[in-house]
Amino acid sequence: MIVKYLDEVVVNLVAVVVVFVARLLGFDLYSRSIRAGRRWFVLFRRLFRTKTILLYTDCNDELITSRALAGRLREELRGRGVKTRVKVTRDSVDLMRWTFSRSILSIVVLITDVTQLSARPRDRDRIQKRLVRYVHRGGCLVLGHDAIYTRSRNDRLQKLAGGTLDDFKTIDDPLIYTRVDTGPRSTADITLRNALPPTITLVDNEIVTGTWHTAVDFLYCHNNDTTKPLITHRRVDRGRVFWMNSGNTTRTGPPPSLTRPETFTRVLSTLIHHATTT
Repeated sequence: MIVKYLDEVVVNLVAVVVVFVARLLGFDLYSRSIRAGRRWFVLFRRLFRTKTILLYTDCNDELITSRALAGRLREELRGRGVKTRVKVTRDSVDLMRWTFSRSILSIVVLITDVTQLSARPRDRDRIQKRLVRYVHRGGCLVLGHDAIYTRSRNDRLQKLAGGTLDDFKTIDDPLIYTRVDTGPRSTADITLRNALPPTITLVDNEIVTGTWHTAVDFLYCHNNDTTKPLITHRRVDRGRVFWMNSGNTTRTGPPPSLTRPETFTRVLSTLIHHATTT
């Protein structure tokens, strides 16, 4: 009886030591097991021609905005003949527990209030590395608003998107997005440009500005002002990365352009559909 009891104690102690050493070396066995299960989920859905999109926003409203946005995006893509499952991730930790393979149609990261992906620099860098690798392997990444703002400290994402944002201007009136059809900043991807409406109006409340690499296309600017891009596009190896100005949290709650996402998701679905079918 005593021997059996000691055996159980030893087994439990060994398990604790293994988990502790694994975490010490940077291996999160719990997260990896969840990721493995989700990888099989994604592959299983593909058997039924259903593709998976990962959506993360930092809207502080118990995922109400995120889920409404996910539902609307799913419907928009269904109207384009694409069956999708938009999986809402609660936070960046939950996002990391998904596979970032090419089986994922797109990853959408909308930072609305200068929220860091992680307070720990090591974890923040790990998330960014995985996102960068995902794009290089042919993925479609959509970043929103503060994702590449300097205070969010996403240096790798800034380099990936080709922009560093360090200033902002509050706007009381709805923002007029004007498509960039000519000039050095217009995209050479004529199919993408023609798929987008000439103008759109969104209640963003804020324009984030900074410096952009010359290789970055401006799809939309504010009132034809090419110093204020509102949606950008960059080809990266086999993948694409987009940045959208939309999604600024206000004093009264989540971003209006996301809580009433009809126009936003129409454009977002166009970007994703084009990037993943051409």
